[in-house]
Amino acid sequence: MGIVFYPWALSGFAIGLLWSWILNGQFDVLNDILVRLHVISKPISFLSDPNFAMFSVIMINVWYGIPFFAIMLLAALQSISQELYEAAELDGADAWSKLLKITIPYIKPTVLSTVLLRIIWVMNFPDIIYGTTRGGPAEATSILPV
Repeated sequence: MGIVFYPWALSGFAIGLLWSWILNGQFDVLNDILVRLHVISKPISFLSDPNFAMFSVIMINVWYGIPFFAIMLLAALQSISQELYEAAELDGADAWSKLLKITIPYIKPTVLSTVLLRIIWVMNFPDIIYGTTRGGPAEATSILPV
């Protein structure tokens, strides 16, 4: 479980450097794995191709945000009283009804605020971009802070 929180402990710049090594076009780890699994036939230049660069940086940022979502959703789920589930069970509710009528409504504010915060943070992540592509190739990943 602790490995889920690993990205949150690193700085954005360190994550950018780590992923620039993983996605390096000449000797990267990801292409090697994808070629060996026969997912792709030839290596893809994730960070040097303008068509893949921004997608790659966004996926890195999504990976970086997983621990935040995990912490927030775990806290929201733990805040739901078990008595609500017991009362629903006594009323004859099945698992699907409990999910739709109790769990989702109770965690909805947390999910919305978490998504809003991540959208704001995604719009301003120059450290990851600078660590991976430095705004290139051909300014494909250039955002205002970079």
